[in-house]
Amino acid sequence: MNADKLKGKIKEKRFNYKTLANKIGIGETSMTQKLNKKQPLLLREVKRLRKILNLDDKETIEIFFN
Repeated sequence: MNADKLKGKIKEKRFNYKTLANKIGIGETSMTQKLNKKQPLLLREVKRLRKILNLDDKETIEIFFN
């Protein structure tokens, strides 16, 4: 996962971690740990983030699968 790109997209879309965590169904602490690569992102979380952040296929691959 490219955490810096993901954090940039979160900032670009004007979300904070707490709001985004609530939207994907996890706690703020878990969200922070996932963004800092201390916990893995689950596939369902990746799918939810993709939808919420309106990521296209290229962005999704660059962020989550590199």
